[in-house]
Amino acid sequence: MTTTQRDQAVPARVVVRILDPAGEPVGAGFVIGDDLVATCAHVVAAAVRGDPYDARPPSQRVVLDLPLLLEPGTDGSARISAEVARWIPIAPEGTGDIAVLRLRDPLPDGARMPPLRRVDQLWDHGFRVLGFPAEMADGVWATGRFRGRQGTRWFQMQSAAGEQPIVPGFSGAPVWDEESGAVVGMTVASDVGGTTTAYLIPIDLVLGVDPELLPCPYRGLEPFGEEHASFFFGRDADIDRLVDAVDRQPLVAVAGPSGAGKSSLVRAGLLPRLRADGVQVAELRALPGHPVADLVGTAAGLGPADRGGRLVLVVDQFEELAATDPDAATDLLEQIGELVRAGPVRAVLTLRSATLDDVVVPELASLLGSGTVLLPPMDRGQLRTAIVAPAERAPGLSFEPGLVDRILDDAAAEPGRLPLVESLLTELWARREGGYLTLRAYEEAGGVAGVVATHAEAVVAGFDPADADRLRRLFTALAGPDRDGRFVRRPLRWGEVPAHLRPLVMRLASGRLVVVERAADGQETIQLAHQALIVHWPRLRDWLTEDRDFLAWRDQVGQQRERWEETGRDDGALLRGAALATALDRLPARHADIPALDVEFVQRSRARQRREVRRWRVVTAVLAVITLAAGVLAVVAVDRGNALGEQLDRANAELLAQASLARAPTDPVTGTQLALAAWRLDPGNPSARNALLRQYVAMRSVDGVLPDVSTEAIIGFGMSEDGRTMLLPESGGLVVVTGLPDGPAQRHPLPDARPGFLRAALSPDGRFAAMLDRTGVVRVWDLIAGGPPQVVPGPPPANPDSRVFGFSGDRLLWLEPATGGAALRIWDVPAATPVAHGLGPIPEPDVVGVNLSPDSTRALIRLGDINRLEDVRVTLRSLADGARLGELPQYAAVVDGGTVAAICEAPSPGARGNPVAVVTGPDLVTPQRRIPLTAYSCSGFRRTITLDTRHVAERLGEPADVDVVRIRDLSDGTAYDVTLPPDPLSTTTGGGRTAAEKMMVLPGPGGTRTVLVPHAQAVLRLTAEPNPYVTAGGTPWIARSDDARTLVVSDGHRDYTTFDAASGRQVARLGEEAIDGGPTSAPAVDQRLTLVNRTETGWWITEFALPSLEPALRVNMPGASGMRTSAVPDRIYALADGLLAGWDRSTGASLGPPVDLAADQQRREWFAGDGHGLEGRPGHPGEVAVLGPGNTVELWNLVRGTQVGTLPQVAGRQTYAFAFDGSGSRLAAVSSAGTLDVWDLDRQVPLGPAIPIEGSHDPVGFTADGMIVTAAAGQGGNGTLNFWDPASGRSSGTVRLTLADYSGAEILDGMRLDVEGGVGVTAATVGAFPFAMALTPQQWADELCRVSRHPFTEVERAALPPGSTIGPPC
Repeated sequence: MTTTQRDQAVPARVVVRILDPAGEPVGAGFVIGDDLVATCAHVVAAAVRGDPYDARPPSQRVVLDLPLLLEPGTDGSARISAEVARWIPIAPEGTGDIAVLRLRDPLPDGARMPPLRRVDQLWDHGFRVLGFPAEMADGVWATGRFRGRQGTRWFQMQSAAGEQPIVPGFSGAPVWDEESGAVVGMTVASDVGGTTTAYLIPIDLVLGVDPELLPCPYRGLEPFGEEHASFFFGRDADIDRLVDAVDRQPLVAVAGPSGAGKSSLVRAGLLPRLRADGVQVAELRALPGHPVADLVGTAAGLGPADRGGRLVLVVDQFEELAATDPDAATDLLEQIGELVRAGPVRAVLTLRSATLDDVVVPELASLLGSGTVLLPPMDRGQLRTAIVAPAERAPGLSFEPGLVDRILDDAAAEPGRLPLVESLLTELWARREGGYLTLRAYEEAGGVAGVVATHAEAVVAGFDPADADRLRRLFTALAGPDRDGRFVRRPLRWGEVPAHLRPLVMRLASGRLVVVERAADGQETIQLAHQALIVHWPRLRDWLTEDRDFLAWRDQVGQQRERWEETGRDDGALLRGAALATALDRLPARHADIPALDVEFVQRSRARQRREVRRWRVVTAVLAVITLAAGVLAVVAVDRGNALGEQLDRANAELLAQASLARAPTDPVTGTQLALAAWRLDPGNPSARNALLRQYVAMRSVDGVLPDVSTEAIIGFGMSEDGRTMLLPESGGLVVVTGLPDGPAQRHPLPDARPGFLRAALSPDGRFAAMLDRTGVVRVWDLIAGGPPQVVPGPPPANPDSRVFGFSGDRLLWLEPATGGAALRIWDVPAATPVAHGLGPIPEPDVVGVNLSPDSTRALIRLGDINRLEDVRVTLRSLADGARLGELPQYAAVVDGGTVAAICEAPSPGARGNPVAVVTGPDLVTPQRRIPLTAYSCSGFRRTITLDTRHVAERLGEPADVDVVRIRDLSDGTAYDVTLPPDPLSTTTGGGRTAAEKMMVLPGPGGTRTVLVPHAQAVLRLTAEPNPYVTAGGTPWIARSDDARTLVVSDGHRDYTTFDAASGRQVARLGEEAIDGGPTSAPAVDQRLTLVNRTETGWWITEFALPSLEPALRVNMPGASGMRTSAVPDRIYALADGLLAGWDRSTGASLGPPVDLAADQQRREWFAGDGHGLEGRPGHPGEVAVLGPGNTVELWNLVRGTQVGTLPQVAGRQTYAFAFDGSGSRLAAVSSAGTLDVWDLDRQVPLGPAIPIEGSHDPVGFTADGMIVTAAAGQGGNGTLNFWDPASGRSSGTVRLTLADYSGAEILDGMRLDVEGGVGVTAATVGAFPFAMALTPQQWADELCRVSRHPFTEVERAALPPGSTIGPPC
């Protein structure tokens, strides 16, 4: 059958003709279900003489037929009646016009739904459509091309010249896209009057009328089959590898961890490809208990005639057979091996990696050696494709913005995440709203966590009740408490799984609750499929909580046993004393729950104890005195040894901490490793804690470290525009680094790249590298093809000119000495030929760079001093004749690969505001858009252009221990915020500049930007988050709710808007009219937005719920000045003119009558000012602390209306600021005498001596580990956060941040510090995001180990103290 015949056969089964009462066609329609037809509302109205604008659907029956699908034995088609099931009339603006008909009679045999596809980009695609215009009742085809999308979301259709125009009678007809071969929409609104223009309603709008029409494109926990191939995505490269393996090898095994999708890869990926190539496929189902000979006999019975030259056997259920009957699996594998050796037969089977060891015999090892295709779990990019692409194949199905990234973030990099995500997507599809999968449905379903818990219960319910105890034992064996007492997954090696629990493992693996995979050392391991099982499955959480003590003890024994193994099973490392007694006490009752290796360890310890007891009984009577003396000496020796070891650790920790602080500015990766090592050695060392804090803050945007990219500090380098390839000039030659940006990085020294070269360059596409050596010879390497370099022909110059050497597209440019200046050589690298031009000699002696315009008609020549970029000028000359075409302004740069220019334009003299970057068109002159900048001047603008030349990057504020950087996309002005480790270059440029020239900015996941920055020998990968709130150049105030889910944004505190923090979606807006003229004091945000404003009737406190901004509380407070408020989760307090009041935030009820604190003249004068403070006391409802006369702290109870205490001055020190701890039992107070006092509020006495501090500090609060945090203002808009140890009275950490005002700083649960963002809080950081940071060293270490988990490199090890034996830092 030809393509044309095949294509025409589909419309015959699809296209419907709509008839009027006289039997004449009035339009078309098409089948979209077993009993459903889609058409236009105006076609239905014409058929029944109705009104297409009426909101009520017609009640009359509609008659239709399929004219191309004839009834058997006749020359006509059967008439079918239908009624309107869904109706969208024509709207006043012309949209709508969709009807869905439900058939009352069955469709004729052969009728079916066509392939449907949502296509967002249709411009210039060809189309074809079958219609039934007047006088052509049997139908006529029209063809043409799609044009752009209109404001109605309809696409314009332009019929081909000379072809059938699209006229009435085509409306309602399905439209085939020639490129995809699928129906992409429905014809509507054909014009009359001889025009040939019509419109297409996209298929997602048509099907969106009836959400029940949307097919579910996800499989839940079921594997994909051949029939689901059109929805199988994310494994294209793996399918290619598998197809290639089947072509090359007679026996192929697809191996990988459980839950990776092996069966789906074979069935939905491989088999459709094989069948499309004409390969015969036969399936063998290997079930336990079925004779293997019968299976193989079935395959062998396919004779050569049946095989047709090629036959592929797919062995189903082989993994299950291997698990239950390894001998039968081995027998089956041997017989399949004989079969594939005997003829043109291939075989494919799936199994876990470790199963190979159990079933493969030596004779088959060589056969499977190169025929094993390893299938790793999907990475984030593949999983994104597997989520998004099926929805594109289900027309009308879309994701709410932010949902996909939320799913990916919550799924994390878990080994068993694929089936869980598929299960979640199926649940979201069931909860869809119209054609949308929504964040609300995600929340209602409980996200990944909710699906995990629901699914886990369903799997466990399938077990026999008699298995309940064994299930509990297995699950609790796969988890344990970490150092902080949180339960985490605990992988078990197969040998550690008690024998009576092993039969459960495979059933749980099939149910996707556990994952069986091979560890790095080759041994098979079992672990829970997802951490969410521990966190969100109540049954497992209860089991673990009840067993917490036992599990902690079990893990401790396991660690002690591992140390014993590491010492070569030295008796000195066996259990002794109380530890052994505890083990012997627990062992009898929980023997079955303890791994066999640990049981052996306890038994060995007991045997050693018995031997020692017997030996000591013999000698005790004789050597009692000597034993006593020896025991005393032994204790002394051990104590001295321990003391020396602790002293050495403390000394090394101090050395490592100081080395970290010294190395971090130039090498943050080494600084991080040293800080981690210091803290591991001595967690109590203040220097170690300080170094860890600095590195945590500096690395807070880093999401990956690629160590050892270079053997030397990276100074000069080249990088491809996609960020995947890097060219490093090193003292030993040129090295190409691949594997970026995700890693691991792989180094490839270039052959014949001699040391001592002058210049080197990498082409933008990463395919070619080039080098100019000191003799003037130019060498070019093809990095894709490999091999030795190509030497550019021609005699090299006697004195090579190295001022210019680089790529412009795929052309290599360099200068050679010539009469009258320097001659530009242009080499077409792919063609390996010189490019002739008429530029002539360049006379200027200060040439520092040359680029070509994209059309190769102009040369862009940079002149000046490369070390003073602000003085470099760019002149344009014709390549045809060298004519001067113009010069760019002083503060201009050629960007976006030389296609456009960016010109820094300062405000007019006397005008306020910041400069803007004016981006031109391709002519480098005509302005196209204006991008706001944060710098105060244009000086140094060129240094803000990033390495990719598509962005500007500016530091917000002055240098600190972390650089806050704003990146703006020059193509559309989109802003992104990122924090970078401080760079010495950025600290010397001034003016808000940063070392942008070595920053490669790439598209990242979820609308972010991935930033690559080299530091020392490593490359850091960072994530820049989009900041849509400043894209238009505004300077908003931004705050984050306590649960971190909502952002509150305001520009000038005139109105407030809430956004979903995960997706950036606007949730609600509070207009100026609702704020009574605007707040007169800073707003506050916790779980609500609190505004305070003053009116003629006094002060008003108004609270709005987040994120809805619905009014939640409104109370009035008399007073004229000096208003202060303080909120705790359930209470809010106010103090104005000495009057103290409080309210219940949930009900709005007053806590009691207001209390007048201004009882006399002195107190009235004190409270009339602004110097008093107010803080609600956590954990003590109704109690507050007030800074009273004489700068004393007074405690008041509003419920009783009484003062409950006063903290007296100590040694005349006057308090000016204070903060509670989370329980309200301690208070930190800063005095004007430069001290920090800590008070026990229950006893109202100081806790220890005062801590001396320097400068003006504001206490922020207490951390979870008991430290006190204060904030101090610094110079240039910077400030410091300071950590104080009240036990030692010393500083335990200081970090400089670009922060000017800490009034919005808040400590949450002792674990997180939040500082509001925007003007007035972050200096010069117009609209910066709120700054959030963890507060305990364990959190800092965990985060640093997440992004930089690697053993010491040689460079890092060289920085360790001599003779030290320090293990990996993480």
